[in-house]
Amino acid sequence: MFFGSAITGVGVAALISEVRELLPASSGDAEGPVSGTVFKVERGPGGEKIAYVRMFSGTVRVRDRVPFGRSDGHAGSGGGAW
Repeated sequence: MFFGSAITGVGVAALISEVRELLPASSGDAEGPVSGTVFKVERGPGGEKIAYVRMFSGTVRVRDRVPFGRSDGHAGSGGGAW
């Protein structure tokens, strides 16, 4: 059991350390096609959009352009899929 605070950050480092140790790493292919799900979008301090993505395969680098939408051509609802 872990105790902590998201506001102050107390205990967060210990929690992350144990999650890395106890949960298996994903088996995604860094060389495969870019695939992932956007689970959060927010505005940065300069007004830019920041997207948080759970990557399943592929690699995205700074200034890469990534197609957005489902493979059937629809944008979908809720979280976006790459």
